[in-house]
Amino acid sequence: MPDLSAFSLKGKIAVVTGASRGIGAAIATGLREAGAMVFGLSRSGTGPQGVTAIACDLADDAAIQRAFDEVTKASGRLDILVNAAGISLPAGQGDGLARFRTTVATARHGGYPTVPS
Repeated sequence: MPDLSAFSLKGKIAVVTGASRGIGAAIATGLREAGAMVFGLSRSGTGPQGVTAIACDLADDAAIQRAFDEVTKASGRLDILVNAAGISLPAGQGDGLARFRTTVATARHGGYPTVPS
């Protein structure tokens, strides 16, 4: 196994949006394996093993504030922010164009409120 000590994130605090599955879950797991304390935000409030899961809907600014308040209370700071949240609406939830617009809006704008001003 290669020496990855130069890439250690030991002592770093990370937040990953969309951490319940897919790319977000893989990123959260990788950051945890590299030594970071990881908080995973998702609508379901679930996440990979070893990741502190926090329920948070990125369409709700108050929920975002509560989630980041929880991270700050638990860790005192934030070193890494990964916005990996996205959605894919199944057929039957609005017309094709409306589903497409909602999906793109979430991908392009969903993480914006998470960035500290």
